[in-house]
This record gives sequence, C-alpha cells and structure tokens, in this order.
Amino acid sequence: MFTLDLTNKWLGGAADPLVPGHPQLRIQVRPIDDDMRDDAIAAYQEVMATLPAVPEGAPVPEGFARTSGKAWKAYARKLIEMGIVSWEGFADGDGVALPASPDYIKAALAHPDIYDALYGRYAVPFMMRHAEKNVFTPSQNGTSGAVTAIVTGTTDAQGEGLATPARTRATNLKRRPAAASGKS
Repeated sequence: MFTLDLTNKWLGGAADPLVPGHPQLRIQVRPIDDDMRDDAIAAYQEVMATLPAVPEGAPVPEGFARTSGKAWKAYARKLIEMGIVSWEGFADGDGVALPASPDYIKAALAHPDIYDALYGRYAVPFMMRHAEKNVFTPSQNGTSGAVTAIVTGTTDAQGEGLATPARTRATNLKRRPAAASGKS
C-alpha cells in the first residue's frame, strides 16, 4: 500500500538545527506537488534557454557547465520558495518577527547556510525521487534508500529494512566448472 502524507513538515528546531548555531530557526514546508514541479521546470528551462545550442560533436562552450548549474539551482530555489509555508526565528534588525512572505523568503534564501540547509533537506530528496523515476537509479542502500523511506514512511530514518541486496553476477549465474584449455 502507498502511504500518502500531505501534511506540512517542520524542518529545524533545537533537536535538529537547520543552520548550525541557530536552533531557534524552524521552517514549515508543504509537500512538493505537480504544480510546484512544473513551475520549477519552467525556471530551469528559462535559464537553459540562455545557453547557446551546441551541435553534436562540437566542443562545449566556456561557461556552459556554470550556466547549467545555475539552471539546477533555479529549479531547486523555485521548489523551496513555493514550499515554505511559515517559519519561526526570523527577525529584522530590531528583533521584530518577520512573516514568511515571498520577499522575505527570497532574502532568506540569499543566505548560503539557509539555502544549503533547505536544498539538502527539502529539494534534494524530491529531485532524487524524480531522477529515479526517470531511469536514474542510485543504489538502494545509498541516498535513495533513505529517500524511499521518506516517501513510504515504512522504515526508520536510516532506511533500515527497506533495501534488499542487489543481485550480482555470482547470485544470478550457476557456477560451472572451468572449460578445458584444449591443449593435450
């Protein structure tokens, strides 16, 4: 049975700080849905459209990889921006709590520690599941094993009990005696 969990989740807090040294920061995010993914893809494609077309076999232009990386960052940033529902622990210079409005969310994501924390805890698990769906399949005892556990909620946080050992050549083939060399 597929477990469908549509509840918002809190990231961070004293027990598991989102940003080291700031246990007061907590961010509530909603599950990523098709509309969010479509908007993130549009952000990715907008950046990729700025790249020149590279004919097959031609050398890759300088800066291509950097711009391609910016496209993935735009994808992740859009997912994060749309996913933040509320937060705690963000204040202005006078100590007044800030609401999780689009402008403040963009300002918070400009801070590398906050962006990196949300990227790793919110965007990457979705991106890994999406990549696996599109035939990219990392080992189930690696990062994707934990991601699958998040989706189904059927195992502990480390994914224990989820993955089964992969078949290897030794387990797939019957052992046969070596053939004679043919020399007498």
